[in-house]
Amino acid sequence: MREALGDLLAAGEEYETVGVRNPALAPWMSRAALAHLRLGERDAAVELSEENLDRATRFGAPFTAGRAPRVHGIVVGGDAGPSALTPAERRVADAVAGGLSNREAAQALFLTEKTVETHLRSAYRKLGISSRVQLADALAAGRAGDEVGAPAQLHLR
Repeated sequence: MREALGDLLAAGEEYETVGVRNPALAPWMSRAALAHLRLGERDAAVELSEENLDRATRFGAPFTAGRAPRVHGIVVGGDAGPSALTPAERRVADAVAGGLSNREAAQALFLTEKTVETHLRSAYRKLGISSRVQLADALAAGRAGDEVGAPAQLHLR
């Protein structure tokens, strides 16, 4: 993993040298952020992930604009609470926390049940939870934090 990270960082330097900063053309940042995270280097992972998210937002390429928030959510993990969820994960989480079954959520959101399961599993992982009851509590705690003037966090929904 360390060697792969070194290769990614070297590629990133090359891209920067020739002026390629669009993450759709040079997707090294998200991969390097995940490599840093896997090696236990969370601060470096967060720094790269935030820069990647900023660039993806500015350039607006659809794939990259979707991938960057997902990678950032993985990197920041449970520390970011509900704001770490992608928009699709948040819609599914809200539907399920509101009492809908996976099938009902799929119908209401025009998704397949498999897609609902995938988004729900990802939301559980990001929030560090394992049940629907915990999901409702985690989302409610996130809303309560917003209501009492919690510091602004990066909202990915």
